[in-house]
Amino acid sequence: MSLDHDAETIARAPELAGFEADALRLIAFAAPRRTFPAGARIFSFGEPAQGALLVARGRIMLTQPGESGPDLAVSAGAVIDDMAMFVGTVRAADATAVEDTDVIILDRAIIRRVLTEFPRSAAAVRDAVSARLNRMSAELAGVGRKLAALDQPPE
Repeated sequence: MSLDHDAETIARAPELAGFEADALRLIAFAAPRRTFPAGARIFSFGEPAQGALLVARGRIMLTQPGESGPDLAVSAGAVIDDMAMFVGTVRAADATAVEDTDVIILDRAIIRRVLTEFPRSAAAVRDAVSARLNRMSAELAGVGRKLAALDQPPE
C-alpha cells in the first residue's frame, strides 16, 4: 500500500482523530505493516504490548483464555490495545486472524516521537484521554450508586 493510503487509514482511527496531517504521514512512514494469513496467531494473552494494532484489512478474533464471555471480532479500521500506544501494558486477549489480515503496528516509540514533534497532536491525545477518563468516571459513579442502592434495606 502507498504511504498516502496508510496515512488515510490511520486518520480514520478515532483514537488518532485530531492528529495533524504531517503527524499521520510520519506515523504511516515509520509504522511497520504486517500481513497474517487466516488462522495465524497475531499475539497471545499476557504478552508485553509494544504498541497498538490498527486493522487495515481483514478481521481479527479476540479471545480471553479461560473466560466464558463472548469472543470479539474486529474488522478493518479497529484499533486493538489503543492505550499501548502511550503506556506499557500487556495483551488482554489472544488475537487470531479470521481471514487474511493486514495490520499497521502503532509502536509506542513512534507515537511518542510524533507527540514530541507535533504538539497539537499531543494536545488532541490529551483531550481525548481526558474525555475518556471523564466518561469512565461517570460510568463508575453510576455503578457506585447502583451498588449503594443494593445495600439499602427495603422500605
